[in-house]
Amino acid sequence: MNKIPPVVEKHIELTVDRADRLSRLAQEHHLSEDQFIEKALDILFTITDLYEAPLKAEGIISSSTEDSISTSQTGDENSDIEAREALFQKKLLEVGLISEIRSPYHSAIRDDFVPIEVKGKPLSEFIIEERQ
Repeated sequence: MNKIPPVVEKHIELTVDRADRLSRLAQEHHLSEDQFIEKALDILFTITDLYEAPLKAEGIISSSTEDSISTSQTGDENSDIEAREALFQKKLLEVGLISEIRSPYHSAIRDDFVPIEVKGKPLSEFIIEERQ
């Protein structure tokens, strides 16, 4: 026998655009607005769990303070963010939400780039003159 969980009434405020979009999307999916919001929250909670689980396992965040990232291990917030992103991508790959982890594009990696020489006035000067 499936037991229906207790329901709590909440009041939310939305912009007119978001309220209109919510109504439209709920109608398109043949759901009430409450059902649509509940499904959206389920997706959000699943993604949050996917994101936080490996971080908890690695000790980057603790269970008691889930919304704070520990930077005490490295002292460098950027490397902690990169580590958090890498773990998140790994977890998404494991559960099949992405098919590969791509390395970020860095312009410094392109050794084959050779700028071309253009004769005449620099483009920036031309634009400034045209605007005057």
